[in-house]
Amino acid sequence: MELFYTISVVFISRLIFLFRDEALSIKDAVIKAVIMIIPLLVFTINLHLILFLIAALIIITGFYFIELKKRAAVLNVSRVIELLLILIAANILFSSSFEITFNENVIASIKGFKKYFRIMEFISIENMEYFWIMFSGVLFVMNELNIVIRILFELFGLISNGSDEQVTDKNELKAGRIIGILERVIIFILVIANQYGAMGLVIAAKAFARFKAMDEKNFAEYVLIGTLLSALLSLFSAVIIKTMLM
Repeated sequence: MELFYTISVVFISRLIFLFRDEALSIKDAVIKAVIMIIPLLVFTINLHLILFLIAALIIITGFYFIELKKRAAVLNVSRVIELLLILIAANILFSSSFEITFNENVIASIKGFKKYFRIMEFISIENMEYFWIMFSGVLFVMNELNIVIRILFELFGLISNGSDEQVTDKNELKAGRIIGILERVIIFILVIANQYGAMGLVIAAKAFARFKAMDEKNFAEYVLIGTLLSALLSLFSAVIIKTMLM
């Protein structure tokens, strides 16, 4: 449970990338680091945890300066590498070789709250572990897959760069990303719930919403590739999470 709690915290801190195609400002980088580090203080403080926090700060700081020098086309690649390094460090930290657990005072506080909030009676170690695995999966398809899809689009030249980027309708781009996020989350939940047939309705609804714009060949191909890629990656992610929950 501790590992997936940490992974969820890391994913939450990275939501700042959701609608950003440019490097983070110093303020945003600090906010990102604070969002990631403060929730980890619920663990028992020891040398291993301190070393992980220091390593995470070094990685975030290093990639902040790397971002400042990167073009938009390769910016997302550095963000994926940053995530991989932090996740590798987290997996090492929470392996059986180290004893990183929640602070006993935190556990006692949660048990104390159960006396006053009936809705918390369902909380158990098993339920919380299930929750953090599911939550990390949802956050992954929301933002991390968004970054991966952007990388693939840039790789195959499906996203305009340079001067064309200046004339792109930002509101339309933002709306498209929100639709993509909702599409991936819904497909993720449907796969977890074994409702594979309903995935077709989600894809059909998206196609219906873009029906008038489908007359333009390039746009139609862009939407089709994006939809299929988004659905495929969401399906693959959900299957992995579902396997973990068994």
